[in-house]
Amino acid sequence: MKNEKIYKRAWKTFGKDKQLDMIIEECSELIKEVCMLKRERNVYFNKIVEEMADVEIMNEQFRCVYDLEGLYSYYKRKKLDRLERRLNEFDKN
Repeated sequence: MKNEKIYKRAWKTFGKDKQLDMIIEECSELIKEVCMLKRERNVYFNKIVEEMADVEIMNEQFRCVYDLEGLYSYYKRKKLDRLERRLNEFDKN
């Protein structure tokens, strides 16, 4: 509940466009860190985890502000089920 208030306050304070830009920025920072990990270039897992937290916060904020939790849960379950089916098929081969 406390997070929901913070998320809505951030959206109201900074505005839709800035918060959407923040989603893009945080995702791109995580992408950059993961790319560095793939290239094995001075990667610190705490930096990756920090960027993961930023992305998660922005995703939660978006879901909260637009009341998308139910839809999000539906798609998450659907995609996890698909992943499980793919893993099961992989195990058979």
